[in-house]
Amino acid sequence: MLDCALDCCRYAAETYDHVWLVFDRDDFPAADFDVMERKCAELSDSSRTFHALWSNPCFELWPLLHLNYSTVPMNATGCQRQLASVLDRELGLTYWKNMGGLYEALASRRGVAARNAKKLGVHHDALGEPKSSKRNPSTRVGEIFDELEPYLGNDLG
Repeated sequence: MLDCALDCCRYAAETYDHVWLVFDRDDFPAADFDVMERKCAELSDSSRTFHALWSNPCFELWPLLHLNYSTVPMNATGCQRQLASVLDRELGLTYWKNMGGLYEALASRRGVAARNAKKLGVHHDALGEPKSSKRNPSTRVGEIFDELEPYLGNDLG
């Protein structure tokens, strides 16, 4: 993924100030997962920032944090089940992978998700765990909204 992003930057007619790499832990080896954050930091300079927006155990943690907070470690299947359960209970929605309309259904609760993601970061910091592969559950996916917020115009609930 990083090589592809570098190629896009190298061959694109325009320049990019920010390059966002969104990925999740799933079944990737811990060392491969952890190295992405370091590589993004090494590639960043005064003209371009590479952002490693990881999620552990899976991307579904980010939408789950809109409706639920927990520090209990989980696997991807468990996270997806929790998301399905809370979407059904709280919003009457049936979840499936790559479902349409999820962003719109949760947009008003993005502020809650951002606060929950930050709380998870503080939780893992307190445990003294610097490696992203060990920070389960945790996500940095919400950080992109710090840049996009002026363009989205949504109430952050």
